[in-house]
Amino acid sequence: MLLSTFTPDGIQELRTLVDLARTHHRDVAEMENRIGAIQTDIDEFIGLVRPLAEAHGLTAEWGDPTGVAGVADDIIDLHREVAEASRTRADAEKELQQAEWDLEARRKVPQDVADQIAAMLQSIEAEDADDFRRRERVFGERVGLSATISNALEQMQRISGPGDALEALRTTLSKTDLQTIRDDAQQC
Repeated sequence: MLLSTFTPDGIQELRTLVDLARTHHRDVAEMENRIGAIQTDIDEFIGLVRPLAEAHGLTAEWGDPTGVAGVADDIIDLHREVAEASRTRADAEKELQQAEWDLEARRKVPQDVADQIAAMLQSIEAEDADDFRRRERVFGERVGLSATISNALEQMQRISGPGDALEALRTTLSKTDLQTIRDDAQQC
């Protein structure tokens, strides 16, 4: 059979088969290289996952890439939970800080009000709030008395008539005492 292959037509077919075998060999070698690279990646992945998993109490069949992938997913889920808890904590710390600032500001309000009251009392030369209230009562009484005097003057002007008659009435009234008025009232 070998002798029949060395014919011109057979040589061409033999060359084709050799080229095909080389192509297959090259494809197989490339596939083996790819498989080796994938295995290296898997080994590196396991090398990275295993210490993290063991540090967090997770175990797997370390020779089984599918089991290792499941543990890696668990680590990823754990990382998400921790990241969310960290964000929640950071937000809570910000809220706490803001609440502390607000509390401090609110603690200052009574002192600020007390300072303003003290400044106001000082500006009117009052000794304290009771002195201010007393002065306010006196002022209110003074305003009331001023209105009463003004009313009385208006009524006296109406009684005395126009012009200088008011002054004459005042002079007459100033010369009269309460007893004289009572005596005059009894005679009438």
